[in-house]
Amino acid sequence: MPDSFDSRVVPEALLELVRACQAESDAHLGGGAALSGVHLHHRLTRDLDLFAHDREAHRALVRRVPELARSVGIDLAVVCDGGDFVRFRLQDGFELDVVYDAVPDLEAPDRIDGVVVESEPASRSTLHGSIEIVVGSARRAGFPSWHGTPPAGAGSSTMNCTRRLSARFASVSSGASGQASP
Repeated sequence: MPDSFDSRVVPEALLELVRACQAESDAHLGGGAALSGVHLHHRLTRDLDLFAHDREAHRALVRRVPELARSVGIDLAVVCDGGDFVRFRLQDGFELDVVYDAVPDLEAPDRIDGVVVESEPASRSTLHGSIEIVVGSARRAGFPSWHGTPPAGAGSSTMNCTRRLSARFASVSSGASGQASP
């Protein structure tokens, strides 16, 4: 299990907001910020996803987020409140989604740098869904297959990224640990 959160993925100021939210509610960081910031280190993200498994605690946290953000020096605005899903727009283009999730976690979340983070098995599940999205996007962009040759004019960085994700996907699926190489 990693012992630190990659601050390139989520800046320390936003981790402070997550810690403040978690001090108020039993919520954990999931989605791309957890997957990349702790487990894979494969990309940057502009949104944070906090999941709560108790509806009343979720709504109480939603009411407290503006005050908690101010307490750590972050400006925010509510963009969408759909009841179980609330999106806040934070400074510097980041977003915070506070989500009620009725489905229990696969296993207890991890604690990394004082942040309660979705466990690696749950992140693996997220990875499988992410790979399907990447594959679909690659096909729409003209890639003949996941391991195919890029169309004329596609940069080598696209294929390097594809190869790294493919290699990381294989190691995660087989249970191997480690990080994707840059």
